[in-house]
Amino acid sequence: MTLIRKYKDLDKEKIEKQRRLATVGINYLFNFRKLSKEFNKTVLKIISWIKTTSIVPELGIIRELNAYFLAVYEGNISVSTNIKNVLKISGYQNLANDLPN
Repeated sequence: MTLIRKYKDLDKEKIEKQRRLATVGINYLFNFRKLSKEFNKTVLKIISWIKTTSIVPELGIIRELNAYFLAVYEGNISVSTNIKNVLKISGYQNLANDLPN
């Protein structure tokens, strides 16, 4: 939450810094989902924060993973399955297989 308070709008940062910061958020979502199915305020804040990254190709996978976790927490199985399939087609087979449901 400290990062979210300090860097409210990620798109105001340089792309490399956005990537590093958003990766911290994605790692939180990944690990939290493995431990809990709860969709709490912290998860919602992190997902919303990651959505503030710039829409540029360099951050595409981060934005896709964020969309994946949003779909998972919302119970939108068709979207989460589609994202996993795209990751597999794109060569991220291991990542797609490791994503928590």
